Amino acid sequence: MFKSIHNNGSSNIVFDMVKKDVIGCMDDVAEYREKIKQLSEVSLQFSQLFFHFEDFCKKK
Repeated sequence: MFKSIHNNGSSNIVFDMVKKDVIGCMDDVAEYREKIKQLSEVSLQFSQLFFHFEDFCKKK
């Protein structure tokens, strides 16, 4: 799994590999769900940004 090592806003989340996953309770599951939600939001933002960049390049 991934462990967040830096979070400077939703678009700058950097992750580091964790060698072993240990899910001990529902709090861990909730934390994983939150991380997945954050990654999904960042992925969507990146896709939108890339789309706008492509559109910008086509116009130039």
